[in-house]
Amino acid sequence: MKKQLLILFLICVSCSVQAQFNNEAIFNRIRPNDSLSKELHFNFYNFNYVRNYEYSNQFHDGYTLYGTQIEPQLVYYANPNLAITAGAYLRKDFGNKGLYDADFLFNVKYHKRNLTLVFGSLEGNIQHGYIEPIYDFERKITTPIEYGTQLLIDRQKFKLDSWIAWQKMIYKGDPAKKKMIGGLNTETTVMERGRWKMTIPAQFLAYHQGGQIDIQKETPISTLFNGATGSRSTKPLATTSKRYLPITTSPYIKIFHLPKEEPFKVVLVCG
Repeated sequence: MKKQLLILFLICVSCSVQAQFNNEAIFNRIRPNDSLSKELHFNFYNFNYVRNYEYSNQFHDGYTLYGTQIEPQLVYYANPNLAITAGAYLRKDFGNKGLYDADFLFNVKYHKRNLTLVFGSLEGNIQHGYIEPIYDFERKITTPIEYGTQLLIDRQKFKLDSWIAWQKMIYKGDPAKKKMIGGLNTETTVMERGRWKMTIPAQFLAYHQGGQIDIQKETPISTLFNGATGSRSTKPLATTSKRYLPITTSPYIKIFHLPKEEPFKVVLVCG
């Protein structure tokens, strides 16, 4: 008993406790379907948001995000393994005339068994599954669209999301640096005993700014990264409705790449 208490203490000491919500209910995931071939479908996605920071605090600017996002898309299921989507992303902030943001959506998805390959607009943002200290939920509102390439693997005991997204394209003579972001998120099951399940997640996010054909020669090339790993233990508990409610604990070690005066910072987070 003393040994168990010591382990629990070492995990939770000096931790900042954070709630990590399951956001799957607001995912917009379109995949090829075994039962669909040579069919054209219409998909409409809507996300409404209210996010308020007006608390006169010292740690965050006091602003409010209030509005709606819509994504109408046509989906052509070419065959059971291939889907092509095209549509638009529109963001309307309430209290502001017109649209705040608009973008074209297009991607090609290949799916077979437990592997999915995406080219174009990614299954990105919060769908990557990063913990919030690495990837803020607010980016679902402010920067929801990512264009690039993505590899997804979903097996019973192993999951992978590996991706790269281009944020700034440059051409010869441009007065700006190219910008790109990418990373991976994996989770491996290491133990299943009864209803208990233990997994080891590993997360990595990198940002790169550079280029060789721009005219900003005085701006240095830079690469920053954040990473996290830890463990996740899950046990479903029966409720009065005979359904199972999963209870999860997830201590993580986060590694941040900071400026030169403090190159790295390691933080332990329990959530």
